[in-house]
Amino acid sequence: PGIVSVKSLSAQGKAKTSLKLDIPGVVYYNGYKYKVGVIDRDAFKGQSYFSVVQIRYIINRIWQSAFENFTSLTTVYMPS
Repeated sequence: PGIVSVKSLSAQGKAKTSLKLDIPGVVYYNGYKYKVGVIDRDAFKGQSYFSVVQIRYIINRIWQSAFENFTSLTTVYMPS
């Protein structure tokens, strides 16, 4: 268990019919549960598939350029 960083969007996540990118609060990998705490540099750089990003839980850090040139982005929802 620990904290993970979102580094990129997998090919599996590139559904061209989806307009919303949902960033979860936790992910599971090899039987372990990890809190998503960081959106890394260039994680979604240059994306054009999504118009809405929803961050479901508190993220500790969003690095500069994480959403650089995300040309289709119009709305970001974050917890208060």
